[in-house]
Amino acid sequence: MPAIHAARADCSNPTLRLRVRREFRSFDPADARGEDGIITRNLLAPLVRFAKRQGSDQWRWERHLVDSISDSDPKRYTFTLRDEGWRNASSVSAEDVAFSFARIAGLNGGLRDANNRQSWAGLKSVDISGQRSAAIVLESERPDLLTTTLPGVAGCVVNKSYVSGLSSGRFTFDPGPTSGRYDLCDVVPGDYAKLIKDRDWKGDGVEVESAIFRVIRDDKAAKEMFLAGQIDVYRPDLDVLKVVVAEGQQVTRAATSRTSILVLNQDGPLANFELRRAIQLAVNRRAVGLAAYQDEGAQVATGLIPEGWTGWSNEPLVAFDPDEAARIVAANPPSDTLRIATFADQTLMSMALQVQQDLTRIGLRSEVIPPPPDNGAWLAIGNKTADILVTLTAPQTFGALQTFSFFTTASGLRWNANPEFDKMFETAVMQPSSEFLFKLQSLLVNSGVVVPMVDDHATYVVSSKVTSAFNPDGQVGDLGSWAVAP
Repeated sequence: MPAIHAARADCSNPTLRLRVRREFRSFDPADARGEDGIITRNLLAPLVRFAKRQGSDQWRWERHLVDSISDSDPKRYTFTLRDEGWRNASSVSAEDVAFSFARIAGLNGGLRDANNRQSWAGLKSVDISGQRSAAIVLESERPDLLTTTLPGVAGCVVNKSYVSGLSSGRFTFDPGPTSGRYDLCDVVPGDYAKLIKDRDWKGDGVEVESAIFRVIRDDKAAKEMFLAGQIDVYRPDLDVLKVVVAEGQQVTRAATSRTSILVLNQDGPLANFELRRAIQLAVNRRAVGLAAYQDEGAQVATGLIPEGWTGWSNEPLVAFDPDEAARIVAANPPSDTLRIATFADQTLMSMALQVQQDLTRIGLRSEVIPPPPDNGAWLAIGNKTADILVTLTAPQTFGALQTFSFFTTASGLRWNANPEFDKMFETAVMQPSSEFLFKLQSLLVNSGVVVPMVDDHATYVVSSKVTSAFNPDGQVGDLGSWAVAP
């Protein structure tokens, strides 16, 4: 693909050089996922964005394209755009916003197969009241909209005139006029994408003038390129991370909005609550963190909600007591070998192997079974092909209740069959307060259904001249919040 905007600006010597793992697929907010979403959010600004997090502070949002936005009514978010223009085009309008969101939701002739359609599943309409004013109207209350959909890739605003004129109603790499703090200077699929600062941007400024996202599939190659000074930021796989840590290189750990957990089957060998309780007491969370993240100081998960999010518990909901766990097992010896299932993922597999070691220490026989194909591990509990599932919770950026929905009868996963939990979940949907979120995770833990392990995080190797700023998903996030020393 030829350079898209190369004639407008010179980005031959990017300020910040970042590695991505896979070939680009789409920068369209309707479809962009993962690393593509990083580029999308920098080109096509959302109404609000995540504020740079300091220490253990809670994640919060801040204005980006809006001058103001109300959050007093969780079914109706009224906003007013500030004066911001499209590159070489008119100002961003409320009509652009309405088109962008309805398009992903499949409303008003929008897309029916957008990858990110679920993010706007509850959208009823976007009611325009002026050139820059409108209201996002939802079918049901979404008090977390400002920390889930709106700052995410599905909250990015596209140019209605450009996108509606495309024959397919969507684009792959050329976003047309951009609304963000960066323009797309050049993209070569499978090789790189270059972004450059939009000098006509009227909002808060940026320190990073330009950036290149280089496709480097091999982690060992990325390591060598970093050491040679050819890239500034890369995320190594577990094998390379072990080498990096052993060599004493500095690593940067970015918190994500997920926690690692065990889901315990309430049928079969673990139908006995006492054995499920023994497993909860036996898991050495710090050892799990070291095995999976090469991090001796990994944040032990207190519950199903990680630190920095509404509903987080400042005290662990279950203790680590291997001696008591061994005593329980001795009094309730199972006859079967426990089967531990997980996904074809290095981090999760490392967790599974550590859990197996912990169970051996308390007298429980277990085996880590081969990962089922096509994410079949999700069904391992319901299908009774496993007694323990090692997995991650849903990201908090999908909504605070998404994780708990997996444990309802309606989910079909059969992880939990508890009418009391279903009723409490229905109440929490209507009143998603910190109190109810705490009750939901407490009930799961106290019923012996879940073992919280470690707050998930992404580990990067970052040049000493770079000041990083990651998003709640553990990804690069907003380039405008990064800085590079001369």
